[in-house]
Amino acid sequence: MKTSLSLPFQVERDVVVATGPALERAKVQHVLLTEPGELPWRTAFGTPLEACRHRPLDAVEAELVRVRCEDALATWLPGVVADVDAFDAGETAIGLRVSLGGRSVEVTR
Repeated sequence: MKTSLSLPFQVERDVVVATGPALERAKVQHVLLTEPGELPWRTAFGTPLEACRHRPLDAVEAELVRVRCEDALATWLPGVVADVDAFDAGETAIGLRVSLGGRSVEVTR
């Protein structure tokens, strides 16, 4: 089973590594929670969600977030088959449920 540095890079007592489902989860979170331009060495990397901030939270906005996330995952993690479902996570947040081969990862922002 492949072991790699957890993403984003973390140091606790030592460099954090992950394997299996934990590594997949870390990669998905890294793509979804990074805005394009945030990494100076790879400015296109990430998911363009900044434009979705401060807009009315409705079904259209949730669908826009879902599509942008699916596109970003297809671009940056092409080997991962992900099904993204956006859900209302409260009055001011959209949650994302990402299914990875039967396992799901939830991200709320």
